[in-house]
Amino acid sequence: MLKKKRLADLIQPIEERHRVLHEFCTAVDPSLEYNIVPISDPFGPSIVDPDLEAIVASEETLDGANAVNLERHKKNLRPLRVHTFPVNDVVVVESDIGENSGLRTISSSWCRQRLLGRVLKPPMRQVYLIGLTGGTGSGKSRIGSYLAAKPGVLVIDCDKIAHEAYRKGTTLHGRLIEEYGKEIVDTESGEIARKALGAIVFSSPVAREKLNRLVWPEVMKYCLSKIEEAAPEVAVIDAALLLEAGWGSSLNEIWVVFVPEDEAVNRIMERDEISEEYARARIRSQMSNRDRINQANIAFCSSWAFDVTNAQVDRAWTELRQRLSRGRGQDLLSLHPD
Repeated sequence: MLKKKRLADLIQPIEERHRVLHEFCTAVDPSLEYNIVPISDPFGPSIVDPDLEAIVASEETLDGANAVNLERHKKNLRPLRVHTFPVNDVVVVESDIGENSGLRTISSSWCRQRLLGRVLKPPMRQVYLIGLTGGTGSGKSRIGSYLAAKPGVLVIDCDKIAHEAYRKGTTLHGRLIEEYGKEIVDTESGEIARKALGAIVFSSPVAREKLNRLVWPEVMKYCLSKIEEAAPEVAVIDAALLLEAGWGSSLNEIWVVFVPEDEAVNRIMERDEISEEYARARIRSQMSNRDRINQANIAFCSSWAFDVTNAQVDRAWTELRQRLSRGRGQDLLSLHPD
C-alpha cells in the first residue's frame, strides 16, 4: 500500500506509528482498551470483523466509510454505524508546495509534503571535545577528576575503559591471549594480568602498537555511546595514549599534563612498588613530554601542591568558557573513525 503513497519515504516505521497512536488514544481516554492493528489493504479488518459496531470518518472520507459498509453487505455482515465530523472541527493543513498550493485538507499526504524543507528532527547537539593526556605519573587522572566537578562536563576515563574492554568473556580477551600468549592470564581469576601484559608492551614498540590497534577501537565505541547518551556541553576524553591512538585531529583541543621525568619516576615507584629502572623504562616507552606539548593547546604541570595545579585548570576552564561563548564547537560525529 505504501508504494502508492505520496512521499512514502517520509512515512514513519509501523512501530513508531503504532506507539504514537496508542499514546494519543490513551491520552484521550485511558479507561478504554485499544487494539491497533496494521493493514495491508484499504479496508483492513473493517470488512471482515463481525464484532465491529461503528466507524468514524471525516466529511471528506465519508465515501470510504460507505464503501466499507458496501463490502460488509457483500459478506452478509451487519453495517457499521458511521460517525462523521466536519473538517472545521480539526486543525487542517494548507498545502504550500507545488500544484496543490492553498489546498486545505487533513490528509497525511499533505502533512508529509509540508515536511519538505523543514527540520525532521533536532540537529545533534554539538559537544566540545577535549583530549586530556599525559605520561604515566603525570597527575593526569587527578586533573580529570577535578574537571569532572565542573558544570556541564563529562569526563571519560579511557584507561579504565580499556581495562574493562578485555575482561574475561569478551572477544578482546581472547584476541589478547592469541596475540601475547597464556602467560598474560592470571591463573586464579582468568583475567588478563595487567602487569604481565604491561611488561610485554612496555618493552616492545611492536607489541605496544598491536595492543593499541586491538584495544582503542573498542574504547572509541564506548566513548561515542557515553557522549551520545549524556549529551554534555563539554566532553573530556582522558587517555594516556590519546595521541598515540590518533585521536588528536578529532578533538577541539588537546590538554597535556606533565612533570619532569625524575618526579614521574618517584611517583611511579611509590605507587606501583617497582624499581627505578623499570619505572624509567615505562616512562621512556611512552611519548615524551616535549612531543606531547608540541601537539597541545594547553599544558599543565602538576609538580606543585594541588591548589597550584587546580589554579592552572581553573584558568584554562575560564578561558574555555569564553571560547564556547563565541560559539565554537565540534560535531560529535567527527569522532567516528574513517
